[in-house]
Amino acid sequence: MFFREKKDLELSQVRQNIEDSKRLGSEKNIRNKSDLDRRVRELKSNNTKKFVEERKRQLMKHEREVNNLTNSHEIQKTTLLTEIDKV
Repeated sequence: MFFREKKDLELSQVRQNIEDSKRLGSEKNIRNKSDLDRRVRELKSNNTKKFVEERKRQLMKHEREVNNLTNSHEIQKTTLLTEIDKV
């Protein structure tokens, strides 16, 4: 499940990068190459920051799910052991 979510997130991030690049390429108010380069750097910087935060958030969510599952298994294990001891 985690791998599918990770793959979907990366795919959406690639799409976002491509859309932003196309949008920059079609802008008419960029006067020269230095303006374009500056805009590209700003866009990449903003996207990188946003994507790192998304991935960090996804990783924290996954770790929380794993911890909850581990705790649930421990509870089930102790319950099962107590039931076995009763028999």
